Amino acid sequence: ATFAVRAASTDARDPRGAVVKIFNTRQRPGWTVPWQDQPVESSSGSGAVVRVRLPGRAQEERAVLTAAHVVSDSRYLQVQRSTDRFSGEKFRARLAVVCHEADLALLYLEDTSAL
Repeated sequence: ATFAVRAASTDARDPRGAVVKIFNTRQRPGWTVPWQDQPVESSSGSGAVVRVRLPGRAQEERAVLTAAHVVSDSRYLQVQRSTDRFSGEKFRARLAVVCHEADLALLYLEDTSAL
């Protein structure tokens, strides 16, 4: 799929508003014993808020661009704005597209007004 991506910072001079922290609750596969569940782990990483125009849609949508290794094996994803790091407010996210070869992933927030 082809789509356009642009930075979504509200102030071009201060990009901090476009940076988010991603919280990943993940469960890796058990390659040696696939019938047993592996322990649930938590990890975090960073991402950038971008505006994405998907094919067939007239309006741009906000999404989060991050590294694929940040969201690998995810069970539950949350995003926190960097400007809100002391408030503790996190928003549920879902994985839209991932490319492990390029180490890139695109996330959408369930609450589109959160970004």
